[in-house]
Amino acid sequence: MALVIKKGDIFIDNIVKCLRDSSLSQYFALFGASTIVYIAGKTVFQLMNGIRIHFWSRFRRVNLKESFGTWAIVTGCTSGIGRALSLELASRGMNVVLIARNLTHLNELSEYLEKNYEIQTLIIAVDFKDIGIYEVIREKLKPIENNLGILINNVAMVQDVPTYYTKISDTCIIDSINTNITSISLMSKIALQSMVKRRRGAILNVSSLSGVYATPLISIYSATKAFVNHFSRNLALEYRPKGIHVQNLIPMSVKTKMFKNIWDDDTVKSVVTSTTDVYAYNAISTLSRTYQTSGYWRHSLAQWFIFLLPSSLVEHKIHSIMRSSMNSKKRN
Repeated sequence: MALVIKKGDIFIDNIVKCLRDSSLSQYFALFGASTIVYIAGKTVFQLMNGIRIHFWSRFRRVNLKESFGTWAIVTGCTSGIGRALSLELASRGMNVVLIARNLTHLNELSEYLEKNYEIQTLIIAVDFKDIGIYEVIREKLKPIENNLGILINNVAMVQDVPTYYTKISDTCIIDSINTNITSISLMSKIALQSMVKRRRGAILNVSSLSGVYATPLISIYSATKAFVNHFSRNLALEYRPKGIHVQNLIPMSVKTKMFKNIWDDDTVKSVVTSTTDVYAYNAISTLSRTYQTSGYWRHSLAQWFIFLLPSSLVEHKIHSIMRSSMNSKKRN
């Protein structure tokens, strides 16, 4: 035992001696300085990139019609972010294909856009829960396929309230997959087949921060948004050489009916929560500037700080918020 202790003391003495060695001290000093320079450089780059994406883009707006084409498609367009994006596109002179399930709401939106922005619209009333709709969509898009410039995959669904996965109906799970995954997969294919021929076009996929971090109690929604993130990145790399820009939006809190149904009141009233029209204006302004962004500078700033934290800590906090939300919804 004494021999082991003696050898341990010798080992520690050797370490101390090495640390006192001037050349080793210089090495650690150089390593520390390099680390500081790297972190500072990365921070400056991210700051400048954020300014370019979120602020410079406002002064040098992309002409969407000239860059991509005269028609845009928006799925899930009659409420929330989808409606706001449709209005923003119309305000920039784009003709809009409106795709949603409620024909009455579609007609109202179509009439409003044509009257206020003097653009053309095309209505397609389908339910994305049904996987048999895509041949219908292909047929209805034929008149404008040579001028299709932008596809916005916005449609999504989530269960009515946060709850444990085993309490979600089988129908809700299947509908979520069809609406959140099948729709973006097949709508992207339809659009790309047209865009590739002309070697120009843009696809904008609306995801969520729930797809970056595990979000318990809305597990199926979170998982489908993780698919959107990865799918978007793959398409971006795959079709960039063919002149197609694929961009992924990862918003945080936006005041929509879906958002209010899921999150608690404190989250809804958060300082980073934006209205749909503010978010849409900012998101469209970033189009073609990057391949992935929150779409809104406040969200990007908040995400920058969040990404500095350990994922386990963030997900623990999210779980706590979701439990609080679930309990408050039960009481109501």
